[in-house]
Amino acid sequence: MPKRPKKLPRGIFLRDAAYWLLYYGNGVRRRERIGSNLRLAETVLAKRRLERAENRFLDKRRPVTTTFDELAQAYLMYARDNKKSWDRDATSLRKLAEVFGGKRIAEITPAAVERYKAFRLAGTTIHGRHPTPATINRELA
Repeated sequence: MPKRPKKLPRGIFLRDAAYWLLYYGNGVRRRERIGSNLRLAETVLAKRRLERAENRFLDKRRPVTTTFDELAQAYLMYARDNKKSWDRDATSLRKLAEVFGGKRIAEITPAAVERYKAFRLAGTTIHGRHPTPATINRELA
């Protein structure tokens, strides 16, 4: 474990034998694990501050572009191999695809899920009855 100096520079903290950086970029608080070298942590923090000052701060996270359909196909392949009830999952995914098909995952908000619940409660099943809330919860699960 690195020996803790009497006073750490602002923006650097020690946790679990590693130095971490704490800084803001694009209005978002960011933490970055550096390791056990304090001098390296100071250098990286100076670099991040310079990037921000020069307005070159690049967000390293890529936006999520996965669609509901891609995720549903991947899940269904997993379910076929690992679950006995995969056919129930396939039925649920068909109903969900009616509303969420073609949308990016980031576009599916809690409000959209609530609209889906209301849509399903207003509709009917193949037996001519309204689905129960439990059925809708199973589809969403």
